[in-house]
Amino acid sequence: MGDLVIRGLTLEQYALFSAEAGLLRQEWEKSEGTLDIRDKMLAILAKYGQDPRTCLDEDGKLNYHACGLIAEWHDVINDNPEMMVKYSQIPGEYISRQMFGGAGASADTAIEGVTLEQYAKACAALQGKTEAEVPALVPTLGFKDMDHWAKVRDGFNDAMGKDTTLKLATHFGQLFAKYGQEHMAAGTQYSVDVVTEYKEQGEARDKLQQDAVKQAMKMAVSGQAGGILDYLKKTFPDDAGDADALDWYLDKACDLFGEAGNRDGARAVLEVRHGLRGEEEPKKEWVENELELLFG
Repeated sequence: MGDLVIRGLTLEQYALFSAEAGLLRQEWEKSEGTLDIRDKMLAILAKYGQDPRTCLDEDGKLNYHACGLIAEWHDVINDNPEMMVKYSQIPGEYISRQMFGGAGASADTAIEGVTLEQYAKACAALQGKTEAEVPALVPTLGFKDMDHWAKVRDGFNDAMGKDTTLKLATHFGQLFAKYGQEHMAAGTQYSVDVVTEYKEQGEARDKLQQDAVKQAMKMAVSGQAGGILDYLKKTFPDDAGDADALDWYLDKACDLFGEAGNRDGARAVLEVRHGLRGEEEPKKEWVENELELLFG
């Protein structure tokens, strides 16, 4: 994974490149486009060896929304759950540093005599422990007893909740990661598993949708167009009451019929679409107009 290089950048370099460009874009968007960030964006592109011409719009101006996005990397990452999780984790420290500056001062923030760093270290040590195990461990982590632990925990939770800059929460997360390598490893694997499952579900959904469009087309050419909507509603019960969702399948079928030059098939589907969409124009006229758009 680490050896893969696209457009001169490793995954780590691409993640940082995206983070830098992304933060600058955020500044620009907050200013509603009034902030001049052209030179800074060009500097970021140059820093990572990227050609500014890849981010130019039709008028030759920088397309700030495109800066920081490398399509080739985007496709590879989206197809690899482990890489996607790693990509999302890499910029965290950089973004935190840029948004909140050196968070060292917050590490010394103390509640009941316990600093943020000590609290984060204790949280990492207690992560995954059962309720029965915690009382015996708390004294070994610098706390007098469970009451002391509860006061510190509640105090930091309250402080982080009131901190609108998110500096405390951000630094707590950094410290927790520092002291909780086992937890972070487990969390990373969990994230990979979630992304993998989501990707597999998406692929299964895509195949089901493709099969549904093909089945709708078969029904249209075999004279069974009248049963298409019932079939779609049974196949996708969550969409049964959503005319727009059901029309998506019919629209895809019409496009495919158009590409295949099958006018009769398209006509059969369009007649179903007319009723589904509740078109006010008479069916015959509407269908003929749609056919004209499809076939010219």
